[in-house]
Amino acid sequence: MRIATMMLSLLLLLSGLSAPVFAQYEFQTHQNQKTDIPQNARYEFIESNILARDTFKFDRFTGDTYILAMRSDSTFTWDKMERLRNSQDYGQVKGKVNYQMSLSGIVARDTYLMNVRTGATWMLSQDTKTGELFWDPIQ
Repeated sequence: MRIATMMLSLLLLLSGLSAPVFAQYEFQTHQNQKTDIPQNARYEFIESNILARDTFKFDRFTGDTYILAMRSDSTFTWDKMERLRNSQDYGQVKGKVNYQMSLSGIVARDTYLMNVRTGATWMLSQDTKTGELFWDPIQ
């Protein structure tokens, strides 16, 4: 009986100590904060919740996308990303929103660009030789 009581006491003690240990390893996600933009705004700032490197300046009229990059002197610049030709990319209306960009909150590779007038779609891809990001059409 005494051994059983000691074992139970030890078990309770260990279970009480393990909770704080596991709690320190809980993963927390934080939602990026940004201001709301007007519905007809030309530019939008888009930041990934997953990868800080995926910070974009997005032109909703032209679909041009710029990624934030660090220069060799540690200053920052916007590098324009290449967008490969998509045969369904037409019908843009000058001075109006023509493109939408969507970033997944789960995996970085599920980032898309779409012509909202025709449905032409691109997926964010990475050049295996240079590491640069570009838009690859989904046909």
